[in-house]
Amino acid sequence: DGDVPGPGAHLGEALRVEGDPGAGAEHVRHLLQGRERPLPGQVGRDALGLLEHHPQPLQGLLHLDPVGPDPLVEPVGVAEVPQLQRDVPAGAAVLPGARGLGGPLSCLNEARYGIVWGAMGAARSAFRTAVRYAGERVQFGRPIGGFQLTQAKLAQMAVELTNGTLLALHLGRRKDAVGLRPEQVSLGKLNNVTKALEICRSARTVLGANGISLEFPVIRHMNNLESVLTYEGTVEMHTLVLGQVLTGQAAFR
Repeated sequence: DGDVPGPGAHLGEALRVEGDPGAGAEHVRHLLQGRERPLPGQVGRDALGLLEHHPQPLQGLLHLDPVGPDPLVEPVGVAEVPQLQRDVPAGAAVLPGARGLGGPLSCLNEARYGIVWGAMGAARSAFRTAVRYAGERVQFGRPIGGFQLTQAKLAQMAVELTNGTLLALHLGRRKDAVGLRPEQVSLGKLNNVTKALEICRSARTVLGANGISLEFPVIRHMNNLESVLTYEGTVEMHTLVLGQVLTGQAAFR
């Protein structure tokens, strides 16, 4: 199959695919080196990926077993791609219009914008779980959703979830219309991740001991958000970005 690199393919090699269905024209793919991130108790396997210039930016990561006449190709769910093993010719327009660190930093802004939405997705899952659990868990003769403290938690979660979702929507509309400045993305990432964490923590208390059980998604989302709080810019860094915009004074060091 022309869409799959054979056992003799080299990492970083340019593969030309003729007549690919849906593409309508010849396009070039590059192989990426990666390694599958295994589940606990499993062994990670080497993986190959296809970086496609047309029509999709990333086709996906594949496990390639060269044993036998036909390679065994399986999709890889989660993997790490440390580098593209390919020399870039001098003067090549890899990132047209990008100068210095502006190119990679713009990629970070795109990733942070995605987090603005993703954090609210995790928060919504935790909130819905808490609402459903509060209606089903009976204590002292009635569902715990009938008690004032539980209702107060759910109401506050609903307010923060709505605010964060509206912020993400506003940033998205502005992004489509005129683009986003880095500090606007920082505001969205800082607010939505911290508020999503608060929602998950509050939802965990509604679930009681079940809140730390993987039978429910709350603790999983909470743990993921703890890592999101750090990567793509820590709380402290995004706070200082906003502080610089508000005061005109840089306080990073």
